[in-house]
Amino acid sequence: MNNSTQSTFQDVNIAILAVWSVIATGSILLVDHKLFLLSLALLVMIEIVSIARIFPFAAILSTLLASIIYAVTYFSIFHYTGIESVFAPLTVVLILGATGGLSSMLMRAINRNVVRMRKDLQLLSDLIQYDSETGLLLWKHARTRLDTELARCRRYQKTFAFLMLETSKATYEYLETNDRKEIDTAIARLLLKTSRNDVDISFVGNHFGVILPETDAAGAVAFARRLLTNAAKVTQLDLRIAVATFPEDGVTPEELIANCEAALQLALASETPVVSAASIRKEPSPQIEMADISNAEALAARGRTQLEGLDADEFLFTLLGFQNLADLPRIQTKISSNPAVTDLKLIEYANGRLVFILKGNTDLTKVDFRDDLKDYASMSWKVLSQKDV
Repeated sequence: MNNSTQSTFQDVNIAILAVWSVIATGSILLVDHKLFLLSLALLVMIEIVSIARIFPFAAILSTLLASIIYAVTYFSIFHYTGIESVFAPLTVVLILGATGGLSSMLMRAINRNVVRMRKDLQLLSDLIQYDSETGLLLWKHARTRLDTELARCRRYQKTFAFLMLETSKATYEYLETNDRKEIDTAIARLLLKTSRNDVDISFVGNHFGVILPETDAAGAVAFARRLLTNAAKVTQLDLRIAVATFPEDGVTPEELIANCEAALQLALASETPVVSAASIRKEPSPQIEMADISNAEALAARGRTQLEGLDADEFLFTLLGFQNLADLPRIQTKISSNPAVTDLKLIEYANGRLVFILKGNTDLTKVDFRDDLKDYASMSWKVLSQKDV
């Protein structure tokens, strides 16, 4: 049955039910002078319950229940006096049954149309490749392009780069009094202006980003620097950019995406303009230096501010003694794999100090993370909640 036929069938069912409701009401008033109010109420109940499908087999059960209610009520008031006394209640019961059947048919027709509309909407969504606000490729289609580009590079032994970018904390403060669409539009214009036409693939999704075909790490970093230079001309744009390349930073799409996201988290937390995934794997982080009293006071003040901003289910996890950026993805995985942790976000990295916001299904200040961090015995950790302000 095609779409037009289904719509016509539904319209016919609606018309039939409407006409039948008028006929049923008139028939009840004609044959049942004694309990017509109850009959009409049961008629309406059947139509509502059948169409709304409040529970399984709603039409059958509501019709059966209405018939029983009517029959019991009728014969408890008016006793059986012969075959004539059965005519009115039997007619009403038949009317109720027909109403239930027609209502059920209408509901089935509506359900078929709803399923068809959902399929059409899904098909339409799949056909829409570009975001209407920014004009950039949507992430789900960019993900397919990423798979294709990786397969091509693997076959022909080529390289390509993958960039993700996000706005800095300063930009988020700017957004408190400005529209997010304004920022998104500016980023989109920046990407389209900096990218090579018909070669680079700019996309939007959870993050803005670009796929740079046949571009190595140096070329990707140079592209990121051009983005920053162009962004500096737009006063409200302060970007953090992460760079990953195939095959150095991953040989599967999942590895590339995960490593690029880790680099982006580090860029946002450390306020570093550009972070490459390779630096996370290879470069050691600075050695911890003894902080003077003023630095300690500044850290304490920042810690109080961070604690005050926590929700009831959020906790501040501070890790001291962090020495190697290559350990960051593994540490994040270790902590987030704890059953008590439901979410993890890196918010700060400086001088060997990592600060995460953890969400948990229990009080994480009482959770022992020693087993999770047993491979990093030289590091110390502490979990605080808003109660510790």
